[in-house]
Amino acid sequence: MAIDHEMAAYKALSSSFPRAEILGCLFQFGQYNFRRIQALSLQRWFTEDAEHALRIKCFQALALVPPQDVTQRFQEFVATFSDEDVQSLREYIDYFETTWIGAVRLNSRRQPLFPIRCWNVFHRVQHDLPRTNNSIEGWRNAFSKRVSMSHPTLRRLVKKIMQEQGSNEIVIEQLNAGIVGPPRKKVNDAVNQRLKGIDELYHSTNLDINSYLRAIAHNL
Repeated sequence: MAIDHEMAAYKALSSSFPRAEILGCLFQFGQYNFRRIQALSLQRWFTEDAEHALRIKCFQALALVPPQDVTQRFQEFVATFSDEDVQSLREYIDYFETTWIGAVRLNSRRQPLFPIRCWNVFHRVQHDLPRTNNSIEGWRNAFSKRVSMSHPTLRRLVKKIMQEQGSNEIVIEQLNAGIVGPPRKKVNDAVNQRLKGIDELYHSTNLDINSYLRAIAHNL
């Protein structure tokens, strides 16, 4: 199941479908973190220096670290900060750790608000799976246009859903027959290939975590 990191939605789905894998959107993950930058009045710090912006994007890049290594890599990354950076970003670092990593209390790390497996996309990139919910949002917008009204009658809604199902069954038959669907945008393919290539460096080289995260951040 794909969500936009809405806590209410996450809790409801986790409770109703305990065996389901709930996956977050990388784009929304970045948006949530940028909104926190704004809420903490750090936007000027973020925009006045390209190095500052890259440093913040490195937090988002942790989503492309193997999930079992994220906590350790987060600690290693923060340890590379200067005292001045730590002072400037203390509230943001605390927010990120509490929300996405799990804060340390009494020498024990608590569960984060969103489990790492929910927002991590390392394996999705490796298996050429979507990193975002853009395709779902695209379908929702297209379906809304086909319905062509905000509050359709039940009869009209059922009719449109049946038409949509019929169209999907045709697409499934085409895929089963080996007919390839519309190609993805070249720019998206290029970014996916770069991210996949950088991901593969994680285990094959001794690239330090700061260099790895910066390489990912340049592509986000």
